[in-house]
Formats: sequence, C-alpha cells, structure tokens
Amino acid sequence: MRNAISPRLYNSLWYAAALAACLVMWAVNRAPLAYVDTGAYFAQGAASADALGLDFRRDTAGAEGGGASGSGQNDDVVTGSRSATYALFLTLATRALGAGAAPVLQSALLVLAVFLTFRVASRTAPGAPQTVPKTAPATALAIGAACLGSAAFYTVYLMPDIFTPIMILCLSALTLFAGVMRWWEMLLSVLLAAWAVTTHPSHLLIAGLAVPAAILVALAIRPRRGWLGIALVGLVAVAGLAERAAFKTVVETVQHAEVVYQPFLTVRFIVDGPGMDRLADVCPSDTLATCDLYATLEDHPERIDASQIMFGKSDELGSFALLDGETQKRIAYEQSAFVSDVIRTHPVGVALAVLGNMVEQLETVSIVMTLPIDNTLELMAAMTDELPQVLWQSRLTQVPPWLDEVEAWHRILYRLSAVLVLALMVMPHAGPPARIRGFVAMVLLGVLANALVCGGISQPAERYGARVIFLLPMMLVVLLAYMPFWRREQVPVAG
Repeated sequence: MRNAISPRLYNSLWYAAALAACLVMWAVNRAPLAYVDTGAYFAQGAASADALGLDFRRDTAGAEGGGASGSGQNDDVVTGSRSATYALFLTLATRALGAGAAPVLQSALLVLAVFLTFRVASRTAPGAPQTVPKTAPATALAIGAACLGSAAFYTVYLMPDIFTPIMILCLSALTLFAGVMRWWEMLLSVLLAAWAVTTHPSHLLIAGLAVPAAILVALAIRPRRGWLGIALVGLVAVAGLAERAAFKTVVETVQHAEVVYQPFLTVRFIVDGPGMDRLADVCPSDTLATCDLYATLEDHPERIDASQIMFGKSDELGSFALLDGETQKRIAYEQSAFVSDVIRTHPVGVALAVLGNMVEQLETVSIVMTLPIDNTLELMAAMTDELPQVLWQSRLTQVPPWLDEVEAWHRILYRLSAVLVLALMVMPHAGPPARIRGFVAMVLLGVLANALVCGGISQPAERYGARVIFLLPMMLVVLLAYMPFWRREQVPVAG
C-alpha cells in the first residue's frame, strides 16, 4: 500500500487516524465532554476577553440552560486556583472558531507531543535508518494505545487536564533528547511545555518536581548534552512562575483586585488529621483565622471531607464556604504559614498522609468525572451565558450502561501495561536503548509527581488520575517500538 501512494499522503493518513481516535468520544456524546468547572472557565475567559477588547463571534446557549452571566466572584477578589490562560484559550477558541475548536486543538497538541517524541527519539536508536520506527505510524499507534484508555475522553474534555500528559511528554523529551533536537524541534517542545505549565496550577508544581527528576535521569543515562535538557526543563518551570507573577500584576493593576488562592492544602491537612490536631492545640485564637474554620468543624465529623469543606453551603454540612468573605481571605493568606507549622509539629503524620494520598491517587483512575452526568450542564449554565450550544446536545447526561465495562477494561489495560513496561525497563541487554528507557522513566516519574501533587495537596480524585494513566499503554508502544529484534530482522517497526 505504501508504494502505491506518496509518502506525504501515507503519513497524513496515519496522523488523520490518530486525530480521529482522539475525537471518538465527541462522536459518542455528540458534543465535547464537560465538568462543572467548565462553566467557571468560560465565565473567567469571557471576562478576560472582554477586558482585553477581544470581541469575537459568540456561540452560546445560556438561556436554554437557564444560565446567568458572571462568575459569582467578588469584584475585588480573583481566584488564582483556576488557570486564566486556559480560560482565555477556551473562550477565544470557541468564539472565534466554533464549539469544536478547543477539542480539536487539544487533540492536535497531544498528537504533536507524541510526534516530536518519535521524531527525535529515532535519531538516538542504534541501527540503520530503515530499521528505526517511522514517525507517522509510530505516532498513530501510540495515540491509539492511549485512546484505548482514558485519552479519548480527555482530548475532548473542556478542562485543562489533557495538558498534564502533554507537559510530561515534552519535559521528558527535552531531558533525554535535547542534544539531538533541531532548533525548531527544541523551540516547539519548550513552547508547548511552557504553554501547558500555565494551564493548571498543579502543572507548575509538577514541572518543579521535574527539575530534580531530570537531573537524576540525566546523571543515570548521560544523554548527549544532558545539561541542556536540564536547563530547558528548568526554563519551563520558570515560565510557569513568570505566568503566575504576570497574572498577579495584571489583576492588581488592570482589575484593581486581589489574587487569592483557595486554601486546598489547609483543608487537605485538616482532613488528613495533622491539621485538625494542630488546630485543637492552638485554638481558639484571636490572630489565627483558620480557627474560625476549626470552630465550624469541631464536633462535626460529618463535615470532614475536602470537597465538602471547600464548597459545601448547606447548613448541615457547610463550613468554609459559609464564612464571610474577609475570613475566607484571611484563611487563604494564612495557608503557607499554617502548613509550615503543621509540618514542623507533625512531620510523621504529614508524611504518612501524603504517601497514603499519593498511593490512593495512583489507584483512582476512573473516567466518570469527564462525563456531564446528572445536572452538570445546568450547574455550568448557572455560572455563565457563554456555554457553547452544542453542549446541550450531549447524550451522556446520565450514567451510561457501558461505564462499568469500560472501566473494567481500563483497569486491565493499565495493569497489564504497567507490568509489561516495568519488565521491558529492567530487561538486560536485549531491551530497548538506554536513552529510550530514560525517557520512559522520566514519564513514569511525571505520573508519580501528578499523584503526589494532586493527591497530597488537593485530594485524590478520578479526573486527576485518569488524565495521565493512559501514558502507561503509550509508553508500552514506545518501548516495543525500539526493541532490538526489529533491528535484527532489518525491517521497519511500523511499516
């Protein structure tokens, strides 16, 4: 078949197949997938776009869903716990290009990250050029393996979670392959990773953890110009810090408001126990506003749940959200000092809690939070009138009958992939080249960092685990593609 068509068409068909695999859940749902926070992103993006004078065509349906404009925030407070860059991306893509633009762009960027990986990795593989994986089919097979898992849900999910694996892939490629990259490949990888690091607050922490991981992997594998890869990973982390600083400056100077980060870590430590124990020791206090939160939780064990504390508003279960705005701000400002104090006074308890949350997060990988079930659309519409009309065509507004079977298949796929990946990684001389193993090791460390950050700082949640777990079958394809038996047979791995 390949001899019958031009190489350009041959490659294009593979990339089209990869993109189609990424968009399959859009066809199943008849619309992009969404989450309650999607409404908040559209509201924040619309406010930012309007403030910048970016007035594009709108495709919205707030009235159909009973929507109301506005984000529900105080005018003098802007939350820093939601990405302004992703909110603006989502809104501008939808306004300018239509409701399908964001899912297609997200899918294309995942394909691009995998394309760059195979393009540069093949230069490091031993053997003749005709015996290394061909970039187009290898990219499509890796994307296909990922879409057998949760990738097909996250590529069309109107949330920033797909950029977590994109960032991990780019940082891993920079660590191991920067020394053999063309200048445009390096620039593209850095720009893609730098963009991804700004799309969710957790990404900055993961990128920060990637710096020591890159140093360790580079020391172990000794890739060509390994110092360059480490420097570029550090540059991406600095870009994330710069975006946070720029965001704070813009909010303060343009909107004349304060940036406040929600006290997720304070709540996490309280729920895990060490924070609650510390508050029992120091409260009541006239100077520690967190004691006001403790007063709403003391003797109310039914309220001790991270999501319930942060967002619950009922008289029976509400706590933080029912406090006045000034007290909430003071608790948020105290977060760093309070967390440091808890770590100092309860180091063992904190360490055990973080480890337990990390393990739980690694096992929490259902795709259920990507589905707009129950009243998700109505809750989103209550936040903004900017929702795309196509969302109201969603089929998956109730728990689908096939969910249990899909999740059972995913568990089998992930466990089998994990076993095979680890077996290939420790295989002696007959295994993949060292630099390929180093790349996969860096990706696996990224999966662990995601579990540490999301499970330990926020709370273990299905969407946080499922957003990266499909990297396991993808890495299995990467390892198999560079196995030496392909070289012995002197045939291309993927045609």
